[in-house]
Amino acid sequence: MRLLILFFILTCSLFAEPELKPLKGFEAKSYSSSWTIGHGVWKVEEGILSGLELEESNHSAGTGINHPCSHGVISLEFNLAKAEFVQLVMDELKGKKDHRFKLRIYKTGDMKINAGSKRNKTMKAMGPMVNITNFNSDAWHKLKVVYKGQSIKAYIDGKLINKVTAPKDFARPKNRMSLNVKGFALFKNFLYTPYE
Repeated sequence: MRLLILFFILTCSLFAEPELKPLKGFEAKSYSSSWTIGHGVWKVEEGILSGLELEESNHSAGTGINHPCSHGVISLEFNLAKAEFVQLVMDELKGKKDHRFKLRIYKTGDMKINAGSKRNKTMKAMGPMVNITNFNSDAWHKLKVVYKGQSIKAYIDGKLINKVTAPKDFARPKNRMSLNVKGFALFKNFLYTPYE
């Protein structure tokens, strides 16, 4: 019986998600220089990061941080406020950006996941768009993405919304995380922990 209990504990620990920790460089009181601004206006006030797309720009507002993120768990809270969509991107910076992952959430509650390599032309939508039931675009929501190898799971407010298997290119190294906004949106509590 003791051996069975020990086996159960060891098995659970092997498949348990790592503990989430605040991403270095994303502080509650200031917008760290670790994060670079690609487009738009980004600022932090009272622990909340806001992203605003400029009207004269033809590109959504974007900010990112260079940080190893090949396999792990990302968690953040977001509020679409006046945005058409918010997007989380993970890619490999090697010469040109090579997007490995894009998760986009629209104000309608639709979620779209693209994964793969632009460079190797395997970047594609992972199945049809999925709708988040009873989604309120004016409220705060918690997004959690769990990914390892080719497996990607996306949760909203603790509920599994989408689970996909990405192309093999997705499992290659990734070293940059970015946020994009079409319009104006808010973010807080950005956490990331790698799988060992």
